[in-house]
Amino acid sequence: MTRIFISLVALLLLLTIMQCSDSSDSSVNAVIIGGGNNSVLSDQDSLSPVIITDVWPRAFSLLEVAVDDGIMTAKVQYSGGCKEHFFECFMTPAAFLESDPVQAYLYVRVSSEPDPCDAIFTETVYFDLTPIADLYLAHYGTLDEIVLNVYEFGTDNKLVVSYNPALE
Repeated sequence: MTRIFISLVALLLLLTIMQCSDSSDSSVNAVIIGGGNNSVLSDQDSLSPVIITDVWPRAFSLLEVAVDDGIMTAKVQYSGGCKEHFFECFMTPAAFLESDPVQAYLYVRVSSEPDPCDAIFTETVYFDLTPIADLYLAHYGTLDEIVLNVYEFGTDNKLVVSYNPALE
């Protein structure tokens, strides 16, 4: 009986994996903010694959966030010094939480190769919020205040800032 159950679970897992990799739905959208391409992606072929790894993303601290003229500044602190560090900001899900004002979840992540050095760096990184304003305009037909819940990726450390693209 146990062998049958394990076989069924394995078959269901295999079918799920095949369904995910075989999907032909091109309506998947992702919003990428900063770190390169600042656009809404609608072509599934241009999406990056999920990375499966036992290595946790590099740690950093998100100290402050502010918005001015459609640019979010984030003060970050991290250790390193031997490798270059890049910061990315993602809005996910690619939809707003229906509240008054609406809210969005943003996640800041450091991207770098393993860095054996231990120097502590504090720097300010900048993210263009235009894709969020564009998404808001597409959904609501106007621009208004958005509460940005900005998380340090991989933690529940959250900073909150208000962004009103209508005033920018």
